[in-house]
Amino acid sequence: MCTGDVGRIVHRDDDRIVETDDTLVAWYERWLDDEIARFELVMRMRDEGATIDAMVMAMKRLSSSGRSPAADTSRARALVEAKLRGLSPEEAG
Repeated sequence: MCTGDVGRIVHRDDDRIVETDDTLVAWYERWLDDEIARFELVMRMRDEGATIDAMVMAMKRLSSSGRSPAADTSRARALVEAKLRGLSPEEAG
């Protein structure tokens, strides 16, 4: 959620609302940079002949979230598979 004329990010818990100094534009740019970095990592590893398991481990390190290792592995595998599906046939080799 965001508020104000500059689009500041607001976090809402069950019992409170906290406005941050972060703007929607800044958050979006960071998110986009992270997505590009993840895509480039998978593309580079694929081009180097890495296995999906190796890609998952690299993605897991890049996306460490503090959740349980099983949840991180599952999310990392889903991210790798989504990035691989996103490669166009021309890039596939």
